Amino acid sequence: HCEVVCTDYTQLNDASKRERFDVAIGETAMAASITGVVIESFLHCKFKAALNLCGEAGHPSAFEVFEGERQARALVRFGKALGARALRDVAVSWSVLAQGAEAIVCGCLDEPDVSVQFDGLRRADGPSGLGAFHYEPVLVRAREKFTTEDKLLLGVQAVLLEKVQGYRPVTGRIVHGPDGKRSRVSLPLARAESVLAEVRRLETAVPKMVLNEHCQVCEFQA
Repeated sequence: HCEVVCTDYTQLNDASKRERFDVAIGETAMAASITGVVIESFLHCKFKAALNLCGEAGHPSAFEVFEGERQARALVRFGKALGARALRDVAVSWSVLAQGAEAIVCGCLDEPDVSVQFDGLRRADGPSGLGAFHYEPVLVRAREKFTTEDKLLLGVQAVLLEKVQGYRPVTGRIVHGPDGKRSRVSLPLARAESVLAEVRRLETAVPKMVLNEHCQVCEFQA
């Protein structure tokens, strides 16, 4: 069972909230694997990531619902722009990547301890375990500007991708804004490794809850 507990209830002013967090974290079984949701949550709040890792789900705010719908539309536009050049909804495995498709949309890496969906993968020149090419992660963002957290998420995906293709890409792509602008970014791989290690430690470590600007739109705020 999940043993993560909140150690800083002074951050919470409402008794019902304190009780809810006690129950949610103290009695929920740990999820079987680390998901993309857990990783993205961690980049905003370790405590939220611990709740997600326990299998907890809150009530999405109106802002989160709006952003989710906008993100879904951006992914559809991204897939349409690639057309027949891309594989879609496939497993991210050595056998699939070795086919050498120009791009992959919504590929899923599903292992016993990690289950992550890539918005996209782009084939690039350079040797790997696949042959004379490798894949770089692609992140789709509906908003015009991307963030440091977006680049860090791409870095985590690159670290995970190395296990499949035998090569860790040092750059990735972010497709952002309504026009699908494409930006190539260098990946913060050392920090990405640390993030992945910290996420794994959530299974046994106790995260401290710290209020931040994400709290205003968090699904667990009520």
